[in-house]
Order: sequence, then structure tokens, then C-alpha cells
Amino acid sequence: MSAVYKRRLYTAYIRKGELRMYQCRKINDQVYHIVGKDAVNCQLVVGSEKAVLFDTGYGFADLAAFIKGFCKVPVTVVNSHGHLDHVNGNNQFSGPCLIHKLDFPLAKQHSSAERRAECMERAKNNFDPMTGETTNVLPEGFDEAAYLAAKLPEFSFVQEGDILDLGDISLEVKELPGHTLGSIGLWWEKERILLSGDAFGPFTWLFAPEAGTLSQYRNTLQKIHSLAPRIILGGHESKNITMDELEVYIDCAEHVDFEKGMPWKPPVLEISENADIRICTREGYEPFQFGRPGFASLVIGRDHLN
Repeated sequence: MSAVYKRRLYTAYIRKGELRMYQCRKINDQVYHIVGKDAVNCQLVVGSEKAVLFDTGYGFADLAAFIKGFCKVPVTVVNSHGHLDHVNGNNQFSGPCLIHKLDFPLAKQHSSAERRAECMERAKNNFDPMTGETTNVLPEGFDEAAYLAAKLPEFSFVQEGDILDLGDISLEVKELPGHTLGSIGLWWEKERILLSGDAFGPFTWLFAPEAGTLSQYRNTLQKIHSLAPRIILGGHESKNITMDELEVYIDCAEHVDFEKGMPWKPPVLEISENADIRICTREGYEPFQFGRPGFASLVIGRDHLN
């Protein structure tokens, strides 16, 4: 492993035609937090015999080549859930990939040519709510036809309590329903590190047909809290999430006031125009104040409030 990957700093992946598509931060000697230019994260856990890659992003850039630069053991993909921004790089890796069975149909739907085309168009005009800027996040020379034709590899299913043995590391599957019914996390008990995917975050979506209820989401947050993780690595936050920050999300979920929420129409295909969806923030905060300390919100549909 080269010295650049031993530093606990972000390092840019730079090659001809592909500048800064990924950044990698070393959490410890065996865990890497990889952030895509498209603001989607994945985590690589490298054991003595095998490695696990938790999510693969949109698949715009060559994530497999990036990982091969510093991981020399076989890699198994595990998907936190079936959304397009977490599974569409799966085809770069040998199967079977692992996913919860409840999210398998979602993964197939979100890897269709129609959804991939939607991904590409959004990537060409990627809006950053933190800066208000719109940029094209596709790599230079991106092959649109190949991207549209890509198919998901074979899947196998995992569930609560399954153990992934990497040699000197054991990762336990934790079911974390809410954002989707089949959302999962990976728990390394020895180091008290949780890979949480999109189980929670500052702008958690809880409105799509595949989403669970508010009560399920609250139970998931309490389940994570009971683990008392030292480090939480999420699907879209570039930094480590602390227990104090987790408690902010718990507070938001416990005090949702739907009637005070801001009506919102999401940019996704399968949501009805008549759906009542609102951005509900913590008391004293406004929607889209992502950078403000203590911010948390739920983007929730009226039919998911129970």
C-alpha cells in the first residue's frame, strides 16, 4: 500500500480524463471512506482474506479501478439498499452482490435503462444545495451508451444477524428499515464502527412507495443508538457521524410536526403529483440549512406518518 493511502487525509483519484472523481479517507488501518464527486459515499473494509465494499454509487466513474489501486484481496459488494445512487456501480464488480431481499425488486427497477438515463441527466446538471451551484459531475469522455446498457450482476440475500467473515474481521448485518424497507447496515463490533448507508441523514427521504413508516424510522434510530457506535459512516455525509449528531436526528424524528412542514415535490419518477410530501425540520431550523450545526430534517409523506 502506498504512503499516500496511509495518511488520514482525503486523497484525490486523478488519471487521464478523470479528475477527482473519488476521494478516500482512511478511518483506521482497514476501513476506507470513499466519497464520489456525485456526493455519494461508499465504504471499503479490508480484511486479511476478503474485503467488503458497502455500496457502489451511480457507477459513473471507474470505482473498481480506484479500489484495485490499494486493495489486493477479493471484494464482495454489499448494498445498503436498492436506490439507484447506491447500486448502479455494481456491474463493475464480480457477483454475487449482497442485498436484503425486500430491496431486491427496487435494485432491479433502479438499474433500468430509464432510471440510468434519469441519473445521467441529473448528473449533467447536478445542483449543490450547499452552494447553489450547478455542475456536470460526469467524467470526461463518459460513455453514455455503455452506461445505459449496463446490467446488475447476480444477487444473494442477507438478513439481520448474518456475519460476513473477512478473515480477521467479522461484520454483522443490521436491518435498519425506514428510508427503505430493506435498508441494512454493517456493524464491526470490535471497533464499534457502523456503516449505516442512508438509514438516516440531514435530509432523510421517507415518502416513496419503498419507504417504511415514521415509527419504523424511529425504531431504527433507537436501534443504532443502543449499539453505542464510536464511529458512524453514512451514505452522503463526508465526515464521521457522532453519537451527539445521532441524537439530533432522534430529536427531529420524535418531534415531527407535519402540518408545519414545507410542501415539496421530489424529482423522482414514481411519485404522484398529488402526493402530500413535506420537509419537516427541527424546531428553529429552515429547510436546506444543511451546514448549520444541529440541523436535521425528514422529507416525509402524509401516508408514512403512522
